[in-house]
Amino acid sequence: SLTNNAMVSAEGMEITADEIVLAGDDYSQITCTGAITIKDEEKGLLIKTSNLFYDRVAERLIISSWCEVSDSINELEASSFSVVYDLKNEILSLEMSARLLMNTDSDILNARAEKITFNRSENTLVLAGNASVDWNNNSYSSALLSIDLDSEEIRLEGKIKGAVNG
Repeated sequence: SLTNNAMVSAEGMEITADEIVLAGDDYSQITCTGAITIKDEEKGLLIKTSNLFYDRVAERLIISSWCEVSDSINELEASSFSVVYDLKNEILSLEMSARLLMNTDSDILNARAEKITFNRSENTLVLAGNASVDWNNNSYSSALLSIDLDSEEIRLEGKIKGAVNG
């Protein structure tokens, strides 16, 4: 158990917190509480929260408190009350009042939903539950909304509403 601005480095990430508890074989489980900052300079990620569980074997970060994510590589800012980050597959899942702002080649993308999943390796977004997006001077909302950020293709499912100005 580490306290008072504790810091650990693991798999290219630097994790600082008020308290860090290491457990399991080879310290495979890291639990953090308090003011937590996770930095991964290679992946361009900065995450701030107050409750974190990191399973190094499963390569998964689980956050069960308010969380703010900055992704400098993808020019993205996101927040929600729950986050699961699959490090191996580079899939970031935000749940409960999820919000995401992203600077794209064509415009700022503003997304809101109960759950937002960003696949960093495939450059796709999937929004579920009261999903809405404002992007390229257009607005979209539906139960399920998916976006291929490379092709700028948008798919909507369920009750669909929108305003397309182009």
